[in-house]
Amino acid sequence: MTNEDLSNLIDCIKLEVGNDLQVGNTTKTIYKLPKEALTEKVTDVLVANFDHFESATIDNGVLTLVHPEME
Repeated sequence: MTNEDLSNLIDCIKLEVGNDLQVGNTTKTIYKLPKEALTEKVTDVLVANFDHFESATIDNGVLTLVHPEME
């Protein structure tokens, strides 16, 4: 996965988070990662990129972001 591919993936995940928030899902976003993103290097970058969430985990190719509590 190139840096541009990774950047595009992060942008897509951010859009999904935004969509979830718009429809009222303020607790969690679940995003199925493409096969080429399932390397340790890429998954480490993804988790680090979303460290401002309560949690960011990847299990069986699925990124789960637990949204921070809204004030």
